[in-house]
Amino acid sequence: MKGMYSGEEKMNKTSRLLTPDFFPDFKCKMGDCRHACCEGWPIAMTMSNYFNLLGVECSAELRGRLDRALVRVDHPSGDEYAVINPRYDGNCPLRAADGSCALQNELGEAVIPDVCRLYPRGIRLCEGMTECSCACSCERTVEMLFENTDRLGFIEIEKDIKPPRLTERITGFETFGRSRDIRMKFISLLQKRELPLSSRLLSAMDAAEIADRILTEKDEEKLDEFLCRDNFDVFSGTESDYDEKLKCGFNIIEHFLEYIDAHSDSVCSWGMAALENFKKGGRDTKNYFEAKERFEGTFADWQIKFEKLLCEHMFFTVFPFSLSGKSIFDEFIALSAVYGLLRCLCLGNSEMINTSEKLVDVCSAVFRLVEHTEFDVFTVRLLKRLGADNKENIFDFIIL
Repeated sequence: MKGMYSGEEKMNKTSRLLTPDFFPDFKCKMGDCRHACCEGWPIAMTMSNYFNLLGVECSAELRGRLDRALVRVDHPSGDEYAVINPRYDGNCPLRAADGSCALQNELGEAVIPDVCRLYPRGIRLCEGMTECSCACSCERTVEMLFENTDRLGFIEIEKDIKPPRLTERITGFETFGRSRDIRMKFISLLQKRELPLSSRLLSAMDAAEIADRILTEKDEEKLDEFLCRDNFDVFSGTESDYDEKLKCGFNIIEHFLEYIDAHSDSVCSWGMAALENFKKGGRDTKNYFEAKERFEGTFADWQIKFEKLLCEHMFFTVFPFSLSGKSIFDEFIALSAVYGLLRCLCLGNSEMINTSEKLVDVCSAVFRLVEHTEFDVFTVRLLKRLGADNKENIFDFIIL
C-alpha cells in the first residue's frame, strides 16, 4: 500500500500529532466494512513482521492459514519483505467468517502486520512535526468526512501510534521552512465556499502557476506575499460556446476513463458504465445535463462532500509536494484528475448512485486507485498526452 511510512528515525510510543479534526474519533469498522482494505491486493509486511508471524504461538488452524498465506517477495525492501497473498476471490486468507481479522481476534492487534495495524493512517514527519491523516480509500474515512458540513479543520493531539520508522519528508523545493504553510494555503483555497467548487479549483490553478515561479526563483519575500494573498484569479477560458467546451471536456474524460478502466479493477465497473452513458447520442450534452440534474438533486451538498474529500487527500498526500520535485502545476494537474474522476464517475452513474452508501462506495473506489498506485505520476503524463496540460483544456475538463 502506497504512502504509509518510510525512513530511519524511530518514534516514541506516544507522539504529538497534527491531524484532521475527525481523526481522534476514527475506528475501524472491522467486519462491517462493505469493501475491506484487505480485499484485492497482497498485504505487504516488514522482515520483523514476517519472522514474528512465522514463530508466533497460535492455534493449529490459524498456523495452517498463516503458513499457506505468507510469501517472501522476490526483491525484498525495508517495507516489503513478504506479503500475505490474497485468495482466489481477492480476500485475505486470514479473514474470519464475519469479515474481521482472525489473526487479530486470536492474538491481538500487536501481532498483525504494521500496514494492517496502521491503515488507513498515513504518518510522516514534516518540518520537525509528526502528521497523521487517513486515506480516503477507507470507506469509514469517507463516511466520517460526509457526516457533517463543517470545513475540515486540523488539531494537535497526543496519540499512541507507533510506525516502525520515520524521516523528514523531502519536498524537492526550497520552501524556507514554510512547506506546511504552502500546503494549508492550497487547502484554504478549496474551502472558500463563496465560490463554486470548480471555481475554487481554477483559483488553485492560478496559485499553482504563481507558486511554481516563486519556488523556482527561491524568492522568500514573494513567498510571504503569496501566503498572505486572499484571492487568486479564476480562469474562465476564452469566449466560446459552452456546449463546445463541454464536448472538449468529454473528449478528454472519455480517453482518460478508457485508460483508467483498462488499468484499475477498483473503478472499472463504474468507469465502463460512465463511458457508456457519456457516449450516448455521440456526446450529446442532453444526457450530461440530465445526469447532472439527477446527481445534484440527490446530493445537494455534493460540493461540500467533494471539497472535504479533496482537502483530506491533499493533506494525506502532502500536496503540492506529492511528486517530489515536479512542478507545482503538475501537482495541480494530478489534483484536477482526482476531481474529474470523482465528478464524472458520479455523473455517469447518477441513476445508480441514489444513496449515501453508494456515493461512499464510488468515492472510496476512486481513492483506492488514487492513493495506492502511482496515479499522480501516470495521470499527469496521460493528461498531457490528451492536451490537458494548459489552462484552457484543464478548464474544459474541470467544468464538466
